[in-house]
Amino acid sequence: MTAPAFQHRGVMLDLARLTEQHDYYRGLLPHLADWGYNLLHLHLTDDQGCALRFPSHPELATEHAFSVDEMREFCRAAQDLGLEIVPEIECWGHTDFITRLDQYRHLREIEEGPGQFSGMCVFEPDARDLLRDLLRDTVDIFEPRLIHAGLDEVNFGHHPTSKKLLEKQSASDLFADHIIWCHGAIDELGARLAMWGDHVYKDETLLRRTPKDALIFDWHYLRDYVPESLDVLIEHGFEVYGAPAVQFARNRVLSSRENFENLQRFSGHALSRREKDGDQGFVSGMVVTVWCPYRYVPGTIEYPLAMAARLFCSDELPPLDFAETFAAEFWGLPDEMAGRVGWAVEQLYESAPVREEYNRTVWGHSRSGKKGEADTFCRADQDQCRRRLQVVRQARSIIEEARDLAKRNNERLLDLTTAAEFLETIYQYGAEGRRQPPDWKGLHESLQAAWCRSRYTDTPAYSGTCPLPPLGHSEHDEIMRHLNRLAGEA
Repeated sequence: MTAPAFQHRGVMLDLARLTEQHDYYRGLLPHLADWGYNLLHLHLTDDQGCALRFPSHPELATEHAFSVDEMREFCRAAQDLGLEIVPEIECWGHTDFITRLDQYRHLREIEEGPGQFSGMCVFEPDARDLLRDLLRDTVDIFEPRLIHAGLDEVNFGHHPTSKKLLEKQSASDLFADHIIWCHGAIDELGARLAMWGDHVYKDETLLRRTPKDALIFDWHYLRDYVPESLDVLIEHGFEVYGAPAVQFARNRVLSSRENFENLQRFSGHALSRREKDGDQGFVSGMVVTVWCPYRYVPGTIEYPLAMAARLFCSDELPPLDFAETFAAEFWGLPDEMAGRVGWAVEQLYESAPVREEYNRTVWGHSRSGKKGEADTFCRADQDQCRRRLQVVRQARSIIEEARDLAKRNNERLLDLTTAAEFLETIYQYGAEGRRQPPDWKGLHESLQAAWCRSRYTDTPAYSGTCPLPPLGHSEHDEIMRHLNRLAGEA
């Protein structure tokens, strides 16, 4: 039997920003194993939340966080299926889940502001003590081979302590000092440091001073990925996991063509960098990331995850009938209907809007222009909506016809119908030049029903009550928040 293309084949789930129903995660495990994954990376903490009730700091937990017993049971279920769990605890940036609490506000590096990443002053003794507590809890709960410490998108140098340190040391050396501290703290607990690589590959000091046994997750999410960062990290002796995305800041409703192109290009470049040569590093794994579940309709992530697994498992291209095979196996559809649904699935993802397209169609402007100038909806957008509308309508009709024939995972097929309805609604609106508002209330009700099938309804992401920048500006736009507003104005 041919060995998988990559030794480590993983999925990262973002539990921190939206903790979905625990049964949903448990139900996903057998599918991940069947598709060929052997690693599950749990992003447990971020600015928006903390999805695990740490014994040492239960005050950090947010709505529907896993208890220790629940997480241990989940880990046992995953391990029984051959899935290694990699817990991620943010250890510098993305730490507003800590510093928003009054007792830790003195550790905050910077107040909220447009385009600002959060950060905690990790050079304060209180911060180091807290991180040690969280890391000890993590080892006790997970008994992991790896602990992912985050260390991406860090904003520091604003807190009085870090300001003072920067008078004597460079920002790069301070950054390296904290990486080394994290490495030592995790190593003392018997685990290995893993971290995101966005700061490391760009900085000669970090490349030189970061311990070479740190496992670097090299993340890039755009369709035109080039392997420059992989080559830099490999040249400096690091073992690397490639990290593409099927959901990130540019996605709305469901994964788009850009995501599939990113998967193909990233995994393709990684294939030729798997062999270790002397002191150089190598790519030993691929982990597909799924960020911010509130940006996409529930039940639409399974097909992209199955495709990513296929790319991580084989050196060969996926077969042209991959979507048809997925429809037959995942939904239990008969051959003829599986072929039609496979076509429909491909068309929906091919037709999915990226952020600017979505914003121009729904709000009338992309808000991506310089100096506040909006890129407004125009005739070209109307033509694109008109063309996509025809395809989406046909795909939706096929999927609705298939629902009575599905032998399993019928709720996920129902969710996909909701995604098709979402696309049809906004493209109808755009095809008519945004002159006639569509049935926002009807779409809102459909999305509410889909949400209830696998997500909690007593959360800010469902009610739209959490404070965010103005709609259209936020990198963390929530589709339910949008429909709450649009339905209310209808």
